[in-house]
Amino acid sequence: MATLPLFCCEDRRGAFIDVFRRSAAATGHDLRLFAPRALPPADFATLVAHYHHLSPNPAAFELAVFRRYFEVRDAIVGTGVRRFVIADSDLLLLGSPAELPAAWRDSDAVVGSIGVTAGVAETDISPHFSCWTPALLGAFCDFVVRTYRDDIDQLRSIHAARIAARQPLVSISDMTLLALWVAADAVPFIDSNRVIDGRYLDHNIGMAACAGTVFDHRLGRKSLSFDGGSIALRTTAGAVVRPLLLHFVGRNKRAMAAVEARSRSRLAAHTLTLAAARGVRTLVRR
Repeated sequence: MATLPLFCCEDRRGAFIDVFRRSAAATGHDLRLFAPRALPPADFATLVAHYHHLSPNPAAFELAVFRRYFEVRDAIVGTGVRRFVIADSDLLLLGSPAELPAAWRDSDAVVGSIGVTAGVAETDISPHFSCWTPALLGAFCDFVVRTYRDDIDQLRSIHAARIAARQPLVSISDMTLLALWVAADAVPFIDSNRVIDGRYLDHNIGMAACAGTVFDHRLGRKSLSFDGGSIALRTTAGAVVRPLLLHFVGRNKRAMAAVEARSRSRLAAHTLTLAAARGVRTLVRR
């Protein structure tokens, strides 16, 4: 069986990163957690020089997200690693590498996650737990630099079309570039946002659906059950699904430690606080 070292480039500090680190150790993942180097890669500096910001997030945030690909690409040089995972730090890992589908571990395809909103697949690809080869990652870095340097009009056009379609939180991000690269270069791709043999890699704990499945979802997140230390999701059809990871996007990070501890009371408190905050923001926007 192929091993899958797990690379995460992160220089933030926070309790959620400690949860991520502990969960990786508890589930047998070979975590390589490291900060960006003081001097950025030369081609990333080229990207920065040509970067055009099209996101509600700060430009520094979006560039930091792009930089992690270049840092991981350089970190694997000389290691002999053939297949690996790039991971975000807001994950609670609940399953071992051996529990991932063999096709993800052993293929030469990119594995990423396509969100589903209102029954429709999104056009971006999330890399929050994505499988790569060195050649694929190098090619993606080249594509990102080339697109911002030579084809910024394409990104402006996509951004304008999303605004015209009244999409929420319109953004051009690394997820947009990842989807464009897969399509433009006919890159072999596997969508991980689906239930396989009762197991699931969560796309976003705040989203109810994945390909072919809708989960029980309350107060802004998927419902979780704790039974004998195990964490489970339940579909609207009543099936029990075991998550191999949970992805705590945005403010949901605050609930990671509660879920790690399997504390129903702490999780309920976090959920109610976040739901109240969302309600206030909705009223303010009206």
